[in-house]
Amino acid sequence: MVLVRKSDISVVMVTFGASEMVQKSLDVLRPTTLNTVVIWDNTQDGNEAGALARLTGDHVTVFSDGSNGGFGAGCNKGFKKTSSKYVAFVNPDCLVTADQLLALAEDIEEYGGQVGAVVPRMVYPDGQIGISGGPRVSISKELLAATRIDDVLPERIRKVAISAYDRVFVRGSGYSKVYESGGLLDTEWVSGFCMIMRSSTFQAVGGFDERFFLYFEDVELSNRIRNAGFRVAIDRNVTAVHFESVTTKNGKGSAYWRGMATYFDIKKFPVRSRIAQLMAGLA
Repeated sequence: MVLVRKSDISVVMVTFGASEMVQKSLDVLRPTTLNTVVIWDNTQDGNEAGALARLTGDHVTVFSDGSNGGFGAGCNKGFKKTSSKYVAFVNPDCLVTADQLLALAEDIEEYGGQVGAVVPRMVYPDGQIGISGGPRVSISKELLAATRIDDVLPERIRKVAISAYDRVFVRGSGYSKVYESGGLLDTEWVSGFCMIMRSSTFQAVGGFDERFFLYFEDVELSNRIRNAGFRVAIDRNVTAVHFESVTTKNGKGSAYWRGMATYFDIKKFPVRSRIAQLMAGLA
């Protein structure tokens, strides 16, 4: 078995006005045990830059070029500042330890590099399990989710409904599998909230597509990783806390639907892309 060390892992964290959450994330992460933590600042705010500068220290560096090209662009720029075997893209609103990142890197080694990208199980602060990966993106599922019917359903009923949806509409691992116990779960895509992979894999597939500004860039990257012959998976034995963005938690915002429209446009589904564009206008 190949030994993986924490010092083999670099973390890239893209932030936009989230210095307080960056601080909380670093407190949990304990960067001195890792190779490096690169914080890429997408803001153009002097006060925010000052707050982030105060977080700079041993194994933590902050970079900015004064522009905001979106999440994926920030990740790509931050990645260029790393030189380790593994890279983990961690959101500022994600609390994950270095030991948990190490466990995810060990998944990749255990399967001989067949796993191209792996994420932990997502858990919200209230203990509810979130979606850190899933089946192929469905416009019908997204429109159903936009009604926010799951917000009013009891937890048990919601899980039954998700399981029923999976049986009827999903091939392979559906959303219901995310809630089940177990180890590695292969999915069509994994979330960029806490995604780790070999740096060589990220380079080989060309990094994040910078046509996305926010949302669905992780889905599209997962597609390219799978097309390159790798697996993408959730390790349900490893958990990370995610303080979901206010925009998403209060309903799908326009940025979410624009990201989806870009995704379907790239995949050459013009009708689905148009529907997502219309939803963006209504959000």
